[in-house]
Amino acid sequence: MKSLATDLANINAKGQVPVFVVDGNVITEVPAIVQMINLLAPDAKVMGSGQMEFIRTWGPYVRPFRFTNESSGEAGIQARAVERLHEKFEMIESKLSEDGWAVGENFTAVDAFLLAISQWAGGRMGVDLDAKYPKWKKLADRVQALESVQSALAEERSIDEEQKA
Repeated sequence: MKSLATDLANINAKGQVPVFVVDGNVITEVPAIVQMINLLAPDAKVMGSGQMEFIRTWGPYVRPFRFTNESSGEAGIQARAVERLHEKFEMIESKLSEDGWAVGENFTAVDAFLLAISQWAGGRMGVDLDAKYPKWKKLADRVQALESVQSALAEERSIDEEQKA
């Protein structure tokens, strides 16, 4: 008898979710899946009504209490989340080129998503991207240098300042 894991491995070589299949094409990365769903159903606004709605997520690392009723278990959940995040970060690093974009020859939503995650990794987890993930750090720097990104970050800072006032 075949297991779900065997079936999943046949669809996604990584053997894990997420997996989204459209017209026989297998999509396995969250930014690409979200973008595809957004293209298929634009009125659903799956990427949110604005940037901040799209960006707000982080899971077990930030909110381990969502995954246990025992406060004593939170540290273990958070530690495992850190391990899993580093596994994913290593995979990201292994797939990036030295000086290109994450996907193809042009800036995409994946690059923006990787910038956001790099900021969370550095700010919330204290990950030294320069030391551990230098290709990802170069990509994040390239994305952050884009005029449109600078404008979005300035707007975000302005909103944060208004909310603090």
